[in-house]
Amino acid sequence: MKNERILFCASLLAVLIITNFAFAYYDVIDLGTLGGSYSKAWFVNDGKIAGWANNASANSRACLFDSTGSGANTDLGTLGGNNSCAYSIDTRGKLVLYITFGAVLLLWRQRHS
Repeated sequence: MKNERILFCASLLAVLIITNFAFAYYDVIDLGTLGGSYSKAWFVNDGKIAGWANNASANSRACLFDSTGSGANTDLGTLGGNNSCAYSIDTRGKLVLYITFGAVLLLWRQRHS
């Protein structure tokens, strides 16, 4: 009985240490939307976050999220349709987008001045 209590206490202590260690290095940041109610991040690469967010008209739009959580998210638009989604981003900032206007899959990249 005494050994079982010692084993239980040691196990509980190990779980508490591991739990605190695992969660001590992460922050949860609300990335926000584009004025709507929902958003989803699909891909993170080199601090850039790609996904979709609802705008005020409840349309899903491809989005580059501001990783600081300040809400300065970028609506990547569509090609005339209502909805789009960014599925992936590479280290150069190129994105793979899905746009519902004719179900187009395309590569988007930001122009540099």
